[in-house]
Amino acid sequence: MKKFIFILIITATSIQANSQVLLSLIFGDKLNSPNIEFGLDGGGSITKIANMDTKKYLHDWYLGFYFDLATKANFNIYTGVHVKSRLGAGDLTLKDLDDLGIRPVEDFEGNLIDGTYYQKLNTFVVPVLIRKYLKNNIYFEVGPQLGLTYKSFVEFEEITDDRESIIKEYNTSLTNWFEADIAAGAGYKFKKGPGWSFGIQYFYGFTNVYKNRSGTKNSGFFIRATVPIGRKKAEKRRQKTTQKATEQGL
Repeated sequence: MKKFIFILIITATSIQANSQVLLSLIFGDKLNSPNIEFGLDGGGSITKIANMDTKKYLHDWYLGFYFDLATKANFNIYTGVHVKSRLGAGDLTLKDLDDLGIRPVEDFEGNLIDGTYYQKLNTFVVPVLIRKYLKNNIYFEVGPQLGLTYKSFVEFEEITDDRESIIKEYNTSLTNWFEADIAAGAGYKFKKGPGWSFGIQYFYGFTNVYKNRSGTKNSGFFIRATVPIGRKKAEKRRQKTTQKATEQGL
């Protein structure tokens, strides 16, 4: 029952993902404070699944939001949610399809149609990383990362000169909904201007992607850019409040 309720909440969150990003853009300044930076986190993802016949990566993109929390211990805690994110593997082989119980796509005469198969996992990714900023604005980070998979499917893609065909066969019942990873990364943050940052993060999973197949761990890279939302507006509001309090005190 608890798992059902949790998955129901995750599904509802998935439906509202676009509105969450929009609300973040509108109310981002309300989420910033002197010790908390809020913003958008997005970029490319390059992932694969171990213990499969294919060794190819799945190339995709992700988008979410983040919180960069300053602490008194001279390091930050970086967390947030990738609300639009896909993990998985690229260029599945016929053996992979057989192992997954997927029948290859055929034409009317029973011949295999040339194309590419992908295992895709729609997953909320939640990093909880300890981040250390150096004086030269370079940062390093390490910590756990959680994944909550709410939909998975094998996608067949056929591209010819005059058309593009995509067929999806869902296999959510074969995949685990929870994932636990270890992640580490590095990057550079611009202290001046809008405060953008760029970086790369590697992660390795400790849980199996498939329920009945051991050793099928997710791993890969996120190539990210982060954009603070509402930081300058929040700073101006704090300065105005401080100035008003000072004037009233006089």
